[in-house]
Amino acid sequence: QLNVSFTQLHPADITIYDMQGRVMRHLHTNNRQTNVDVATLANGVYVVTLQAAQKTRSIKFVKY
Repeated sequence: QLNVSFTQLHPADITIYDMQGRVMRHLHTNNRQTNVDVATLANGVYVVTLQAAQKTRSIKFVKY
C-alpha cells in the first residue's frame, strides 16, 4: 500500500501514472490520511500526483 498524508484537511485527488503517462489509479479523498492499494500494479517506477487546495505535487516511487 501507498500511504498518503496531508498536513491540512482539504478535498484531494490522488493519481498514479506509469512512466508512459497512463493513469493507473485515481481517487478522490476528503481524509487527511489515505491508503492507496498498489498491490495489482506491476513492479516498476510510477509517479503519484497529489492535488489539493489548488496545489499540485508529483513524487516518483518504485513498486517492487
